Amino acid sequence: MSGEGEFNSWAARFGEFYPDGSRAELEFRFSRLLILAARRWSTYIDEAIREKTGQPRARWQTLAALAFSDGPIATIELAERMAVQWPSLIRTLDGLEAEGLVERRVNPADKRSRRVTITDKGLAVFRQVK
Repeated sequence: MSGEGEFNSWAARFGEFYPDGSRAELEFRFSRLLILAARRWSTYIDEAIREKTGQPRARWQTLAALAFSDGPIATIELAERMAVQWPSLIRTLDGLEAEGLVERRVNPADKRSRRVTITDKGLAVFRQVK
């Protein structure tokens, strides 16, 4: 993780915004360290999952959301659950479907939408991560 000395070396004007010893300074520095730790952890997890499954984060997260769902889910609802943009999700689903990891079918309640479900093959990939 980037040390405080490194931060201080490039953040020369930091004190103009956060007075030394102030609560705001402490909160900023603490928040920054939390963000850096979270990024490092995410990178570590992404690499471990990719090594086990061959799947990048977007695909693994999509498989997880589907595995945790109780049956098929509308594409738009899946995007909302995952807090991702609908077009990005569609690209991810295209790849997962091409590999046989998910299935999309017409939503009987709304012919304009699709419902997505994880396949047995997709569950097997998801179960590789423990």
